[in-house]
Amino acid sequence: MSLYIKHMALIQSFECYIPKHHLTYHLLANIHYFGNPVKYATWRDEALNKVLKKACKNSSVFKFDSTVLLRMRDLLELEPEKM
Repeated sequence: MSLYIKHMALIQSFECYIPKHHLTYHLLANIHYFGNPVKYATWRDEALNKVLKKACKNSSVFKFDSTVLLRMRDLLELEPEKM
């Protein structure tokens, strides 16, 4: 944790670069309880949020679940290089 605090002090001069430090802090602070973040962290699938948003747009309320799942499949097949 002390290395992370030093890192935060050094990076303050770079105003244009702001990664998710709050998330990183909590991952490190709770590593003794939750274990290795590689086993549960979700940042890898955050890119899917844009695809999900596109899939939800104009979806029918009555068939929302199946419509969104089918649209997500179609969108992911169209743009596999973005995954």
